[in-house]
Amino acid sequence: MKNFLMTWLLKNYNRSAAHSQRTLLFHGTKISCNNPQRFIGNNNFCLFSCGMCGIIQNGNQGKYSRFNGRMWFANNSAISLGYCGLSTFRTMFNCTPFSSKNSYSSVYRMI
Repeated sequence: MKNFLMTWLLKNYNRSAAHSQRTLLFHGTKISCNNPQRFIGNNNFCLFSCGMCGIIQNGNQGKYSRFNGRMWFANNSAISLGYCGLSTFRTMFNCTPFSSKNSYSSVYRMI
C-alpha cells in the first residue's frame, strides 16, 4: 500500500507541476468609453458596443464575439494589440488557460 501511495503521489505531483507552469494569453478588444478613468471608485459601464465593458460584466463569451462566435487569444501581445482598434484608449486582457484533466474544454480566467 505504501508503494502504491508513493507512486500515485509522484505521478500526480509531476502532472500538476507540469500544469502549474503559467501560460499567459492576451485578448485585445475595442473600447467605446471616452474616459476609462471613470471606473476608478465606481462601476459605470457603457450600455452598448464596448468590448471592455462587455468582458468585465460578462466574461469572454463567444456570443458577443465579432468573429463567428469565437473568442481569440494570442501568446504574443503584439498580435492582440491589432484587435484593439485605433482609438486613443485600447484594452487588452491577460488570460490564464486552465482545464480539468478529464475535460476537453478549456476555460480562460482573466487576471
